[in-house]
Amino acid sequence: MKLPAAGKIVLILTIAAYLFLLVQGILTLRLFLSRYIFFTVVSGSMEPALKTGCLIAIKRDNHSIYRPGDIITYEDNGRYITHRVIDTIYDGRFLYRTRGDANPLPDPQLIPHNSVIGSVVFVVPPFVKSLRQFFRSRFCLLLLIIPLPLIRLKREKRSRHITPKKKRKYADADYSLLRNTKRR
Repeated sequence: MKLPAAGKIVLILTIAAYLFLLVQGILTLRLFLSRYIFFTVVSGSMEPALKTGCLIAIKRDNHSIYRPGDIITYEDNGRYITHRVIDTIYDGRFLYRTRGDANPLPDPQLIPHNSVIGSVVFVVPPFVKSLRQFFRSRFCLLLLIIPLPLIRLKREKRSRHITPKKKRKYADADYSLLRNTKRR
C-alpha cells in the first residue's frame, strides 16, 4: 500500500521530530551527568543522614565555599570520604573541619579546599540499588520468561473464539475459490 504524498511528509516530519527529541534528551542527560559524580556509601560514618549502600550525587563545584552543615566529598590519599563540615577556617586558604554524623570526634586533619570534590546534592536510598540488583538477577528473568508462554496461550485461546462468521462458514472450503468470487 502506497502512502499519499501528504502521508509521506507527515511520516518524515514525525521521524525528524522524534530524532530531534532523542538527540536533545541525550545532550541534556550528558550535560546533567557531567556536572555530577556518583558514589555509593560504603561505611556507616554518616548514618542516619547517608545510609550504607545508598547512592549519592556530588555536584562538582570548586568555586563554592562550604559552610558548617554542608556534606562534602573530598579525596584523601586516593580514597573518597563524605563527611559533614563542622567548621570553616581561613588561614590564607580555606580549610574545613569535618566529622561523620555517627563519629563522636571530628576528623583529625583539616581538609584543604582544593581536596574537596563537591557537595552532596541528592541521595538515592539503598532499596533502589536492591531493586536494580533484583532486576538483573536470574530469578527476575524467570519471573518475566515464565508468564510469556501463558500470555500467548491465553491470546490464542481468545482469538479462536473471535473468528469471523465468513471464516467459520467456509472453514472447509477452498479459499482460492472465494477470492475469485465477486462480493455482493
